[in-house]
Amino acid sequence: ANIEAMGNAITAISKGMTGSFLQTPTASVVNRLVANSPDLTFAERDQVQSYLQAQSTGGYAPASGQIVGILKQMKETMEAD
Repeated sequence: ANIEAMGNAITAISKGMTGSFLQTPTASVVNRLVANSPDLTFAERDQVQSYLQAQSTGGYAPASGQIVGILKQMKETMEAD
């Protein structure tokens, strides 16, 4: 379920559908995975969480390409475990 959630997040953000994605329960799963991932640096974790929060409030967010890259890396790590 976590790998599927990550895949859904990557697809939604890649398609520029972050706003509608954040309204789903999957967004909560992804946020929790990011918050608890031992594989992310503090900067990566902060960047993803800032992006998700800014998208939900309409504020400034870092480039979605960077976020997708971080999430893809997390997904690959989860698939390898």
